[in-house]
Amino acid sequence: MTIGSWEPETQTESGSMSIDAADLQLFISLVEKGQLDQLPGVVPEAVQQKAAMMKLPKDQWLTALAPFSDLQLQQLMEFFTLAEEKISGWDAGEKNPCIWAGKLLKKRGAFPDKEEVARLKSLTRNWFIPYGNPLG
Repeated sequence: MTIGSWEPETQTESGSMSIDAADLQLFISLVEKGQLDQLPGVVPEAVQQKAAMMKLPKDQWLTALAPFSDLQLQQLMEFFTLAEEKISGWDAGEKNPCIWAGKLLKKRGAFPDKEEVARLKSLTRNWFIPYGNPLG
């Protein structure tokens, strides 16, 4: 007899999960209002249930993030860095959307400076933030 591990099917596996622009706007507003220290309490339960979005593919994130300004992308980087630490089930490791926002900013020539990178790194235990996996 073998014993394996069972993991419940996530919405990303079924392909039904998408990135909601309204959720992203909510996340930006939380940064603007200085409410990130109140996570997860300031994120509606219905949005907290969307943890699977954190691990959506890079291409899906790049498409969803493209319309946002440089400032908004920086705000989203901060949100996703802290959300992974503070909202249960939102761990994403090398797939954290902060990384994809950073890649867009780098492409635009607006990647955060060393001080901002150091600040982001100080907020997380995820060593992939903000650069991503150097091997992948």
